[in-house]
Amino acid sequence: MLPATIAVAQDSEGIETEFLFDIQLELPDSSHWVGDTPYGGRNVFPIIGGTVEGPMIKGEVLHGADYGLGRADESFELDVRLVFRTDDDALINMYYIGLIFETEDGDQYWRIVARFETGAEQYDWLNRVIAVGTVMEPIPSYKLYAVK
Repeated sequence: MLPATIAVAQDSEGIETEFLFDIQLELPDSSHWVGDTPYGGRNVFPIIGGTVEGPMIKGEVLHGADYGLGRADESFELDVRLVFRTDDDALINMYYIGLIFETEDGDQYWRIVARFETGAEQYDWLNRVIAVGTVMEPIPSYKLYAVK
């Protein structure tokens, strides 16, 4: 169960969310182009750092990678695994998938779904959280919300 100290929002469909944290990722200038595979164009983007900041979690991203896939329909699938260390020295593994594509009006649709894994007792509640998020500036940064 999520701590009760975070404000809850509810949309007209009854799905409740609460702000979890912002995460800003640092990527190097280059990526690893795997090539045009049977699944699409695979490009691996190393994650070399970043920050996590929210009302209950603050920390630094240690490392990770996005195993991105360019699809035939001109959309891009995100497949990311990363590890961050909280300011109280807990390690948290974060995994998210996502989808990016250009909408008919020229905007970018950029959404993610995230899960977490940790052995840290003070963050055990994260092991039972599904989060959703959207991109924010500077890219790649995300605003994440826990789905209640």
